[in-house]
Amino acid sequence: MTANIQLLNQHFAATYDAWVRIADVFKEDIAGLKDDAFLTERPATKFILTWMRSLGEFQTKFGKLFGRIKRPPKADEFTSALAICLEQFLAARGIAGRVGCEETTHRAKGAKRPDVSVYAHSGQLLATVECKTDLGWKRKEWKAQIEKRTEQMLAACPGSDSFLCVLTRKNWDYSEFERSPLCGKQWFCLSNVPVGRISNPVADEDILLPIEPMFLDILSKVRVALVEQIRQLSPDDQEKVRRSLQSQGGNS
Repeated sequence: MTANIQLLNQHFAATYDAWVRIADVFKEDIAGLKDDAFLTERPATKFILTWMRSLGEFQTKFGKLFGRIKRPPKADEFTSALAICLEQFLAARGIAGRVGCEETTHRAKGAKRPDVSVYAHSGQLLATVECKTDLGWKRKEWKAQIEKRTEQMLAACPGSDSFLCVLTRKNWDYSEFERSPLCGKQWFCLSNVPVGRISNPVADEDILLPIEPMFLDILSKVRVALVEQIRQLSPDDQEKVRRSLQSQGGNS
């Protein structure tokens, strides 16, 4: 094996190991936070914004190094950042393996493919999150598009909650978003500044609408569904589930 091939293989292997470690450390950090501290310290929002800022810096340097003018789209990375954060948050609360990324809602023609999906232990879809880097793609029509998408999701998956998360308020008119009664409840916009201007470390003034309330709402819904499922089990099976949750670090 030539030296350059070996280096390339080592690079990607080390990158994978680093991501495993990053996810584990993030979970450990938030596992010790009570809900109030989770809301005030905003670790998930800061993690996502740091990821997106650092990614932009890397893409700029990489592009200059190899003469690549066009950057890869940020949308997929933003979706990944949110999904990983949500998965690690739920795992830190003792509910692991409930998050899907770009999975179809069901096997049928016309099935929806939400950016992020959250499932009950029974497999029922409980919540979806649509991720947008900004809403400049439909400057005058984004609200109608989002509302239509939400209606379609509710029709396909009754009882599920639909959330929207936008990375930054820049490059589109945020005022209509801000006036909506869903703003800060089901609609979130994380950054008050362009991605390239996010501070290192992330400053409080960089954050517009932190994502932590969404995560707690989703956690509550997952727990309610779990309780309902446990009630249908025999006493022995109920005890097995409780022990399993305790071994994962949960307090349900």
